[in-house]
Amino acid sequence: MVKDRKPNTKKERTMELNRVKLIYFSATGTTKKVLESIAEGIAVEDVEHINLTIPERAQKAIPTFSDELVIIGAPVYGGRLPVDAIKRFQQLKADNTLAIVIVLYGNREFDDALLELKHLAAELGFHPIAGGAFIGEHSFSSMFAQRRTFQSMETWRRKSSCAFTVVPALRIAPKMHGLWKAA
Repeated sequence: MVKDRKPNTKKERTMELNRVKLIYFSATGTTKKVLESIAEGIAVEDVEHINLTIPERAQKAIPTFSDELVIIGAPVYGGRLPVDAIKRFQQLKADNTLAIVIVLYGNREFDDALLELKHLAAELGFHPIAGGAFIGEHSFSSMFAQRRTFQSMETWRRKSSCAFTVVPALRIAPKMHGLWKAA
């Protein structure tokens, strides 16, 4: 049950989405595909990729994020974010930048990984407005959770009941900025 809250007296922040940045650690490429699909659902033409998977790419200087939308994604290993992903995300800096946090898990449970990514994003200066946990083929062995990633992302979008639940959140995000902080 949501308690009644006082109306927001601050001027609400509005933003026109022309560009989205995808920031990800994606060892098998599945996390990257999910983030691309979400960006496609947002319907922006300019999508920039910041792939922190390969150590050499993570060495590049990354400018501070400010007035934009970013989608941050990582896989889940044993219910947690990979240590390497955390280390590479920690080089990011943001100035209250709106963010969607996404985790992708295989044959198990995502446990607290989504909450862990949300907290990490907030520590780095992002303002998480939505999040989601998506299931994909297991990254350690193709014997587990086989073919959970679909041949085409179009098929995946049709079969996934939660694929675009983050998109409507963007429309109401300025009005709910304090509600997700409780978790």
